Amino acid sequence: VVEKIRGFAEVALAMNYSNNLRVAMFGSNMRDVAVTDGDRVESEIRYGWNVNYYGIGDIVEIAKGVTGKEIDAKMGEYANKYELATKDTEAVREQARYEIALEKFIARERIGAFTDNFQDLHGLRQLPGLAVQNLMAGGVGFGAEGDYKTSALMAVLCKMAEKRKGATAFMEDYTYDLTAGNEKELASHMLEVSPVFAADKPKIEVHPLGIGGKEPPARLVFDGIEGEG
Repeated sequence: VVEKIRGFAEVALAMNYSNNLRVAMFGSNMRDVAVTDGDRVESEIRYGWNVNYYGIGDIVEIAKGVTGKEIDAKMGEYANKYELATKDTEAVREQARYEIALEKFIARERIGAFTDNFQDLHGLRQLPGLAVQNLMAGGVGFGAEGDYKTSALMAVLCKMAEKRKGATAFMEDYTYDLTAGNEKELASHMLEVSPVFAADKPKIEVHPLGIGGKEPPARLVFDGIEGEG
């Protein structure tokens, strides 16, 4: 009985959080992919999600003011949590700069979830990768390609699952085979996969990204856990 009450209470807390959730869209949704779009007014009426557009320049301006000392501190956090497996530390420091800028913006605007779009990166040298992955691990909602619906839903589910076992984060599924007993599915995205799904200590690596036309981004690489989803 207590477990049932606890489960109800966790959902109630998440619904209350949802009713006051603020979501930031850095840029609009991805061009030619209507499924990532949505009715933001209807979302606020039905779910309480206050979804607003912000230019990526808002983050660029904050990032310009990030100090070397702040980046050093963020690099120390990375060193404690992850294995540095690249010699391109400047690329990693660039992601640290983005994460600090996002943290400041999130705190200032009381944001619980956000999106970005690789088609709108003016002023950024990389698509945010490691920065987004680390923020997701802390329960900040994220949706790629301007998908605010996934971003908000992730934030609400993270709130619901705070005291539960398992892992919750944004994921994109590519299903290749539904043959019974031989199902094949790749759970991934182009860059932003949360380390809450890591089976071992994630490594920070730098690899080229074939989209966005920017510098190779630093990102977390790891083998995934197994479990029901």
